[in-house]
Amino acid sequence: MKILITGATGLVGRHLTEHLRLRHPDAELYPMNRQELDITDRQRVEEVFKTLRPDFAVNCAAYTKVDQAEIERDKCYAVNVEGTRHLASAAARTGSTLVHLSTDYIFDGKKRSPYVETDPANPLNYYGLTKWESEQVTRELLDRRIIIRPAWIYGKYRDNFVTRVLQWARGKDVIYASNDQTGSPTRADELAEFIAFMIFKHPQAYGTYHFSGEGEATRYDMAVEIIRTAGLNVRVEAVPSSFFKPLAKRPPYSVLSKEKIKRLWQYPVRHWRESLREFVKEIVSL
Repeated sequence: MKILITGATGLVGRHLTEHLRLRHPDAELYPMNRQELDITDRQRVEEVFKTLRPDFAVNCAAYTKVDQAEIERDKCYAVNVEGTRHLASAAARTGSTLVHLSTDYIFDGKKRSPYVETDPANPLNYYGLTKWESEQVTRELLDRRIIIRPAWIYGKYRDNFVTRVLQWARGKDVIYASNDQTGSPTRADELAEFIAFMIFKHPQAYGTYHFSGEGEATRYDMAVEIIRTAGLNVRVEAVPSSFFKPLAKRPPYSVLSKEKIKRLWQYPVRHWRESLREFVKEIVSL
């Protein structure tokens, strides 16, 4: 099994590479960072696919700065849409399967029950729009495709909401977190495990799937859990998201339903609170 991983030094890419090396040592891995494979370079993408002819290509490369995307629209589009177009096109020519990561931000948050894979997209921000377009490009160009939508990803590598909360709490009596956006926190190593599950257990289950922690949370809920688990004497105060003056709108509700993967394969999905507590204990003890 040849597996190409783009964006291999990013949050999900590093976790996926680590997981595959540990759990699937017989797989032939080709983790590539942006210097090794810039997905916006069509010629380079074609060269890599022609040389490697991977069975699977997992696209972990993405422009993910949600607020900055409102300013750097060309850059965001080049990576998220054109980069995905290059990968899908090359995968189609080499008979490879593309595993593409999308986001909960393709939804507008008007629903008040967990979003299922067939719910209509209506992104509120430019980042979400480019990720939705990346899904469309993948569907148009490639039959061998697995699209996975996670949300609110955190993990050991790279700065994320969990690490920022712990940083904010240093030497402070109070920190602030928004309570008007509800979503599904996703632990990066659990996402990596699900990607591997799809590749090795259901390699031809082409389609779109949601994956995140079970349950729902606001950023305030997460911050309270982080502070409590870390044993810090810091008060968390709930504020509206406007308090932070974001450039991009976020959906007020973007909880993802995992009923599809539970129905199809009885896939075990851990509650976000359990996963978060375990993660905070691990990084605090380092």
